Amino acid sequence: MTSVLRPHTGILREENIALRQILGYHLETIQTSPYSPPQIGQYLPDNLIKAALLVSIDVDTGGGYEFISPDQSFHIGMSNIDTQCLVQKLHDPRDAITSYQFINRDSRPCKWAAKNFLFGETELMTPNDFASRISLLTKDRDYVLVAHGVGKDVKVLNNIDPKIVDRASYVLDTVKAAQFPLQLCYRYSVEKPLDELGIDGTGDCSAWR
Repeated sequence: MTSVLRPHTGILREENIALRQILGYHLETIQTSPYSPPQIGQYLPDNLIKAALLVSIDVDTGGGYEFISPDQSFHIGMSNIDTQCLVQKLHDPRDAITSYQFINRDSRPCKWAAKNFLFGETELMTPNDFASRISLLTKDRDYVLVAHGVGKDVKVLNNIDPKIVDRASYVLDTVKAAQFPLQLCYRYSVEKPLDELGIDGTGDCSAWR
């Protein structure tokens, strides 16, 4: 029996155009597009890939995302990859991605997150210190914020410091970006690709970044 494709299956989204621009794929292969994302960074020398820092963010909070209350605890996972690594031969490919986790309190959820973080030591800091830290990590760089279902993460970042989002060259939602290349009629959960790759996602989702 032939399955019937839903009208919104595999929608081309602005995120797909932005990714093609960053990774140097020829945009002319897409015949028509209603999107015109901003120019992101400069080209790497002798390459069509853009010089940009991809900053993946995942925020978990037990008190909502609309505002940060004085006694609210949260943890933020962050992974960075420089597109320059895509044109270099690395001794260890794992060196291409640098991961961090930040917590703001010594609460039970934060302790649990720290215990399950697989990529180094979790750092305890205030929201203001986190804003300063991410500013330092992205200093003098064109960077793209990446998140899976970006709306809630952006709300928390804006509550911490609106400049984090404002300074980004682009904000990329992988939920939307996955729909076109995978020809999906629904939005992918972050657990699904982990299952496909055989990665155990039962721990803290900030550690998956």
